[in-house]
Amino acid sequence: DSTDITGEKETDTVVLLASESKILGKFIFSDSIRPDARELIDFIKSTGKKVSLLSGDQPACVEAIARELGIKDTKGGLKPEDKLRVLQELRNGNNTVIMVGDGINDAPVLSAADTSIAMGGGSDLAKINAKMILLGNNLSGIKTAFRICRKTHRVIVQNIIWAIGYNLSVVPVAAMGLVAPWMAAIGMSISSLIVIANALRIGKLQA
Repeated sequence: DSTDITGEKETDTVVLLASESKILGKFIFSDSIRPDARELIDFIKSTGKKVSLLSGDQPACVEAIARELGIKDTKGGLKPEDKLRVLQELRNGNNTVIMVGDGINDAPVLSAADTSIAMGGGSDLAKINAKMILLGNNLSGIKTAFRICRKTHRVIVQNIIWAIGYNLSVVPVAAMGLVAPWMAAIGMSISSLIVIANALRIGKLQA
């Protein structure tokens, strides 16, 4: 039969329905790229992180999508165990891996990744195995979560440095009796309020 087995676009996946003697029909499945995907990928790359695309789809289709998104490291035609192997290779290179997925085949990798995010509209199995679940399908939520994590880390470091510095400078003075107990108590309370106020800045982060 002369039925064309190619798709209309490079990113199309073609499925043929056939009998023992001939092709009966052709189905073309096309994946549309989320409108906010490129923005998220550009943001992650701007932080110095590496982005990889792992998929069970046909390699040619995956590579075409990767080019459109600006992703250089891409692998297609992967089974769940293949994705786990890639994950282990990344970890062997002392990398921390964040996995984003929504399909049933993503479940093993979501479970094994250091941090994993399942899309709100993804499969139940993916959600069960992920450490985080987006309430919707808007990828900007991942960007917001990433920014909050980075800011939280900075605030924690700042609070630790403040606490250590305060204790090293004030506690010896109080121990030598150079500061009245009530003054030391007030100072400790003020120090705690400063730490709390600094931590509250995290909640002011806008998406």
